[in-house]
Amino acid sequence: MKIVFLGAGSVEFTQGLLADLVAFPDLGKFEVALHDSTPSGSTPPRPPPASSRPTAPSRSPPTSTCGGRSKAPTSRST
Repeated sequence: MKIVFLGAGSVEFTQGLLADLVAFPDLGKFEVALHDSTPSGSTPPRPPPASSRPTAPSRSPPTSTCGGRSKAPTSRST
């Protein structure tokens, strides 16, 4: 059996994963292939720092207009 991992992650994660596979006897004999998901010699892109990320604009409560005037909600007494 051949087990392939695409983008297996950090060394610590991969070591733990392989240790778990070896400790599972029901798998029998197997071959493992690790494939990096980033091109050779390059580093994956990093997200921008939190301080430079755009923030959502603040929202004001909705108002309706009628003829250019603001119309406030009214309550009716019955």
